[in-house]
Amino acid sequence: MFNAKYDNPLDDFTRNNLAFSRTDLENVLLGLTDTLYKKVKKPKRSINRDVIKYLRKNYPEFEKLTPKEVKETKEEPVKIKKTGGDVTGLWYKKLLKTGTTKTTKWETSTKVEIFTYEQNDECRYLSLMEAALKEMDYTEEIAETGYSSSRDSAGEFSPYQFESAFLKIESVKGGAVSFEGAVTLEDLSETPC
Repeated sequence: MFNAKYDNPLDDFTRNNLAFSRTDLENVLLGLTDTLYKKVKKPKRSINRDVIKYLRKNYPEFEKLTPKEVKETKEEPVKIKKTGGDVTGLWYKKLLKTGTTKTTKWETSTKVEIFTYEQNDECRYLSLMEAALKEMDYTEEIAETGYSSSRDSAGEFSPYQFESAFLKIESVKGGAVSFEGAVTLEDLSETPC
């Protein structure tokens, strides 16, 4: 039976190779026969089964193929799995930071930082600002904001992929944190940043 520990080497390989075939995946596991398949009498047969199970689990087009059809496509490239809008595997961290905040009664210094990850470089300034303002109900205006979008591979494993974000609101004086945690973003139509 296919064990999840076999996913790790295959996940690493597929993440780092944009084009690969079923044979390439078999070769990855074949190279690990000493560690993964110690007690198996016919490791090649187990490797074939494990690769097919991995493909069926991670690539929907393989779920519908019969074992014979899978064998016939052994040397054909596997289509890259789409997980967002970008098939290259690039992730972008969209970060919004603020400077001072102002209310009708007083001017305060509050640091606000909110970020999300996404597989395209679409501007998310308004979405991030709106989510921050919802948690800052005492604030009428946020001044001195900074927004950036930069490539960051950590997005692939982050729980804060768009439409989820991480928000932290803290006082500059004393460092008291008034909010820290996950928030939901709305998909607002935004102008280019």
